[in-house]
Amino acid sequence: MFLFYVCVLVLLSASALLEQFLVSTILRSIELLALSLMCFCFIRLWRMKSLCVFTGVSKKLVIGLFVMLLSIIVRGNWDMSGHYLFLKLLNRGGFLAYFTPIMLVSIPNFRHLKMIAQILFVGSLLSFPLWAMNATELVQDGFRGEGVGAYMPFLAAFLLGFPLMSKRQRKICFVIWAIYLLLMMLNARRNMIFSLGGLGLIAYYCCNLSRFAKNRGRAVLVSVAAAAMGMLFLISNIDVLADKVFNRFAGRLEEDSRSGVEELFLADFSTSPISDWIWGRGIDGGYYQEVRDDDTGEVNTNRLGIETGYLNNILKGGAIYSFFIISIMVACFIRSIRINNIYSVYLRWVFLLFFIDLYATTLMGGFSPKSVMFWLFVSVALCREYPFLGRTDKKVCQNGKIQI
Repeated sequence: MFLFYVCVLVLLSASALLEQFLVSTILRSIELLALSLMCFCFIRLWRMKSLCVFTGVSKKLVIGLFVMLLSIIVRGNWDMSGHYLFLKLLNRGGFLAYFTPIMLVSIPNFRHLKMIAQILFVGSLLSFPLWAMNATELVQDGFRGEGVGAYMPFLAAFLLGFPLMSKRQRKICFVIWAIYLLLMMLNARRNMIFSLGGLGLIAYYCCNLSRFAKNRGRAVLVSVAAAAMGMLFLISNIDVLADKVFNRFAGRLEEDSRSGVEELFLADFSTSPISDWIWGRGIDGGYYQEVRDDDTGEVNTNRLGIETGYLNNILKGGAIYSFFIISIMVACFIRSIRINNIYSVYLRWVFLLFFIDLYATTLMGGFSPKSVMFWLFVSVALCREYPFLGRTDKKVCQNGKIQI
């Protein structure tokens, strides 16, 4: 499991960290080696009969999901060889996005959550060297600033409220989260701000759950007072913030950048066969929209993805794939409500955020820190052993220690 998640970090960050120092062929070879080692670990666990066990409805949903993921991959354009096949296997918006979930959900994550959290915490620390290496590109007019840190700060955002983190680690995660939130405001990335803000609120609630339970009135009063002071500061400085510091973000608050894209998607699908709605168009499926490449200036009319996650799932796997994704999210949310352990409070709010976030982002449509965390949480919430994971009768870890 240690090697598996180290390889996950390599796939997530190697390109951003090493592209300035290594030629593309060596870098892709490193990534392919990492993917191969992940497959080796998965096969070894399978042969040892140590994979995660699912029962009942969860088992049916997971099997259906795996069948659809394989269907999306198989229906891609694989009539290629050599260098192009090499690159296709490492495509984060293609093969990796739909193959790695099979391994991430199947491996026994529930047994090694503490170790996994520590590995992912190390991954979140990579945000600092990535930001330092690209300091002049942190704020951009082309809205690419969000990807400068290879989205590794999202690991810190998720771990900020995760039960198994120590007080010191939580403070470091908070620093990374706060810096990334500020950068996203400067880059006017509304969906990123929503995701980070939501994870911050979840972390605040989970880390203070015992305080809320013991003295709810006082805790609510303190929270309202803090929120009121924050709002008072914003209102009193709104002109300066909107006109100078966050002028781009203020200008995009009422901008509608989705309707036109979604209309083009629906217009394309309205003239397509019913099979596209049912099964989707596979891993290489796209829809008609003229897109100009900022680097080459080339115009492409076949866009391979759409920002709206629900529609992107239909594009790739149709209504059936979307059904399994939504059903799995609902099942995870219900299990986190019905079963009380140290993870249940955190997971129920995270999955609720995923439901909303799936409209603003593709989420599982790309291989990224967010998608890795999503599939990790799915594996934990649906596994047979979930009811017995650190049962503490609705208590949650605070500062790395379980509050009884």
